[in-house]
Amino acid sequence: MSVDETSAMKTTLDGLVREQAERRVLRDQKADEIKASSQEVMTKQVMTAQR
Repeated sequence: MSVDETSAMKTTLDGLVREQAERRVLRDQKADEIKASSQEVMTKQVMTAQR
């Protein structure tokens, strides 16, 4: 394997690792948004039930 091939593979791998990390951040943010939304709905339901 040549130095150029190794370098190209490393660059590709670095890009894939970076993309995976970005997707993880987005997934975690989405999960946090869903959790907050669910909590808000539950709170409103409790308030309504208490009336």
